[in-house]
Amino acid sequence: MKQLFMMIFFGGSFLLTSSEIDVRPGVVVEVTPKKPLEAITSGAYVSIDVSKMLMREGDDLFSLRKKIEKTFPSQSVVIDLVAEDGSDVSFVFNGGSSISGDSASLILRPENETVPLSTKYKKILIRSSVLLAKVKIFWHNYSL
Repeated sequence: MKQLFMMIFFGGSFLLTSSEIDVRPGVVVEVTPKKPLEAITSGAYVSIDVSKMLMREGDDLFSLRKKIEKTFPSQSVVIDLVAEDGSDVSFVFNGGSSISGDSASLILRPENETVPLSTKYKKILIRSSVLLAKVKIFWHNYSL
């Protein structure tokens, strides 16, 4: 019951990057959120909106999925959340994506399958083995 209450009142999705960013292969991009991130459910995850990078007029669901598979090999993108105590949790792209009419996103799930609760994350480190161009990073804090 407590988890449901937390999801209803504190869950949601929000933008971690104040504007579109580029992440070049071999370069770690650091983002500091305005407020520390804290997971309210162990199923929290990160998504990367790659719409501006990949979508073209006339693309359909199948062509976008193929573009994502071709462009982003499994484990090509990793995002580390660094906690106030120095511990971290890694979110890894393993092929998951979300595509709707006007957006395409990579889904990054925790490497260890769950996100520790009651930990405040103060820094975000983004690494990629492929160029990420004009992307936005989102935190989703409501998944069961």
